[in-house]
Amino acid sequence: MSHNRPESAPLTPGQQQWLQHTIETAGWAIIFSAMDAVTVDVPFAYTVGLTEHDLPEMLITGVQEAIAGKLLNDLARRATGGNRFHHEQRISDLISNFDAIIVDGPADGLLRPTAAIYLYGPAAVRLQQCVWPDPSGRFPWESAYTMDPAAQPIIGRVAQP
Repeated sequence: MSHNRPESAPLTPGQQQWLQHTIETAGWAIIFSAMDAVTVDVPFAYTVGLTEHDLPEMLITGVQEAIAGKLLNDLARRATGGNRFHHEQRISDLISNFDAIIVDGPADGLLRPTAAIYLYGPAAVRLQQCVWPDPSGRFPWESAYTMDPAAQPIIGRVAQP
């Protein structure tokens, strides 16, 4: 696989070594980050390593690290086990008592899997987001969604119901 790396490295040599070792031993790694939104700081996490399996990297926003890690590891296990997720796919057995929805989006938008782009090059990295609902089961694109939409930015467009 060709690695067209950006000139400025987002990873220190130690981080890159850890990342490559983790991918070699576990199949993927999870990176935790945050973006500054207009009203809130938005934590997000993403996988790195699924690109090596010709799969999209997975991303989740607005949840604590422990929860993000659990959900992304579950999704990555399913994907590397043969489950291919598609845009707007509903997943009913990922989050207790709630559905999650997969959304396809660009890897070069506001929420970037920077470490994956650095390792594999921007043309190779695809991205899917796991979107979770509010306590009433509504998603950010649905009317009566009760949470601040800035708390969970969405990387792609979703058809309105």
